[in-house]
Amino acid sequence: MAHKTIGIEIGAQQIHLVVCTVDGYDATIEQQLSARYDQTDDENTCSQVLKELANQIYAASGTPIEAIGMSLDSTRTLSTHETLPFSDPKIIENTIYNTMADQWTLTEDSIIAFEVGAYVNPKSEEETGGYDVFVLHASSKDIQDNIQILAPCRLDPHVILPELQAFGFILKDFVRHVKTPSVILDMGAEKTRLYIIDENRNVILSRVFKLGGRQLDQSIAETFQLSLEEAEELKCSSGFVALPGKELQQYQHLIHSGVLVPTETDPRLLCQACLSGLNMLYTGIYQSLVLATASMKLDISNIYLTGNASHLAGLEEWLTAQFNVPCTTNIPVTSHENVKSADFSFCAIGAAIAASRNMDAACPLNLRKGKLAHKGSLEYLNETKWLLLALVMLLAITGILSMTTRINAVNAEYNQLKHAVEKASQDVFGHKMTSLRQIQKEVEASQGYSFIPARTAFTHFEWLSNKIHEATDMEMELSQLDIDVQRKIVTLRGEVAGDEGLPKFLLLLEEYECFPDEIPEPKTSKNKERTAFTLRVEATNCSSGGADE
Repeated sequence: MAHKTIGIEIGAQQIHLVVCTVDGYDATIEQQLSARYDQTDDENTCSQVLKELANQIYAASGTPIEAIGMSLDSTRTLSTHETLPFSDPKIIENTIYNTMADQWTLTEDSIIAFEVGAYVNPKSEEETGGYDVFVLHASSKDIQDNIQILAPCRLDPHVILPELQAFGFILKDFVRHVKTPSVILDMGAEKTRLYIIDENRNVILSRVFKLGGRQLDQSIAETFQLSLEEAEELKCSSGFVALPGKELQQYQHLIHSGVLVPTETDPRLLCQACLSGLNMLYTGIYQSLVLATASMKLDISNIYLTGNASHLAGLEEWLTAQFNVPCTTNIPVTSHENVKSADFSFCAIGAAIAASRNMDAACPLNLRKGKLAHKGSLEYLNETKWLLLALVMLLAITGILSMTTRINAVNAEYNQLKHAVEKASQDVFGHKMTSLRQIQKEVEASQGYSFIPARTAFTHFEWLSNKIHEATDMEMELSQLDIDVQRKIVTLRGEVAGDEGLPKFLLLLEEYECFPDEIPEPKTSKNKERTAFTLRVEATNCSSGGADE
């Protein structure tokens, strides 16, 4: 089913909005708007520019916008991969804060999102296998700030996710098959994003450099004693890069091609200033690619350029010579084939596609969650579902009446109720519904995983670890704890020292409120003075073990 969505990217100097129609793995750009802003200019602030762009989109939109996605500055987030012994999202949700507390400083302001990947087999006997879980961390204040910026513009995002993750959504939906491995460089004003993609169009490496077109402006400003605004104007009209010794030849070629505007500034000095501004960024990109190609044994076939800074004249040829790999702004996309990729905001497109995906199944990396979740959250549903369901029932009754009578008043009431239900369901779920069955399914889906216990494997493990640590008269090692949430069975494996160790451990387990008063005898095997055991316990004595409340 096709969804019409908006994607938003707010950069350091520009705002990008795109309207996409996403149908399966086919994304088409319907409308694309970009505008510069300046927070120091009272008539050109970010909020004012957003309002103008939003008004243009809504005025031109023939069909309703179903969802909105927004990309977040990746440098404002943290990310990592964890290997966990379980893949159930509800269990991970209850344990992830404790898992990540050793790596990150977590506070009440922390928001964590995660995505469960494939099972990873151990590489050696010393290692243990587990599921690859990608984890994101962001500040709820950052999320709230972005929501507040967009709210007055009738842009209330259903999905907020970092730029690097938003980009991943475009590869299968928007980019046609390319020779791989390939590199995409998204060059903005103050940061550049690097992506390496494999033969399946998956991102296998991503980096963010806090360097971009602004460094070129600063270099030109210092060289010619100009203001940053004047330097940027000179860069856009006459700036270029060329290989050593070919500056004048390249300059004349670009003038005759109509790419550059002639300037009284010394072209060789201007070229050197541009190269000086690119130097740090080029070095960072070069080092990243050298390390990546060596460690992953990659043979890069193409480098694709996107972003405003990639418009610099001569950049494609210069980078091709530096990397000895073809560089171009003509990335093969599924629509607008005649438009260079430098004209697209890939992060905005990715956010629009993520918003569409979120309508069919929750986007796991959506950072708009918890107290900041969109109105389709369970908290909002609990407040509004009875009113919504009552409206649907009234709509059904009025619909029956309208089929058995021709009274205009009844038909008018039916249309009013239908409009009310559509508006309420749009506010709650992000798309219009008038079917009672559809709405009931949405409500049920929002209840979460009812078969998952209130306490999970981590809760049991935490209780046991604390008790074992407190039991100074018992030497033991707990090696594994598994919980079957559907059958409500906890499996424990470990070793205890001495003849009295295992009885003491069983007595300790009987203290746990979720376990029965009499613990069954475990399977044991003795090795010198240590006893290995495997114990299966039915955790049915409390809701924490899996029983219903």
